[in-house]
Amino acid sequence: MRASSERRTTLVRSFYYASRGLATAWKEERNFRVQLVYLGVVTALFCWLRPPLAETLVAAISVSVLLTAELFNTALERAVDLTTIEDHPLACQAKDLAAGAVMLTSFVSAGTVLSILFYYHALEVVVSLGVFLLLLFNVRFGGGRS
Repeated sequence: MRASSERRTTLVRSFYYASRGLATAWKEERNFRVQLVYLGVVTALFCWLRPPLAETLVAAISVSVLLTAELFNTALERAVDLTTIEDHPLACQAKDLAAGAVMLTSFVSAGTVLSILFYYHALEVVVSLGVFLLLLFNVRFGGGRS
């Protein structure tokens, strides 16, 4: 009995540490929050337009891979910062390579999501993205001015 109790405690502790990592990413990483907004937009579009399940799963996987890449990038940046105080060319390259991987993943994810949505609902996607961009533009630059 003791072994199963220890396993359960270890599992709970693992979930605690993982949740703490996600909370840290939410609090301290702007790009992670931006990508969560992207997840929200993709989720809303897919709930509204309802493409087939297989394509929805492909889109969900692409967004999940993007969020995972961002977490790995953050972890690598923190590890590099921990190991070197001065600006070393290899440290800069490691950070730049990880950031490049996140950028590439974001392009692939956006391309995947948009190609799925355009294939099934081209007009609705164009209209909804246009409305979203207008709202975003108004919030950013309009600011309730009269």
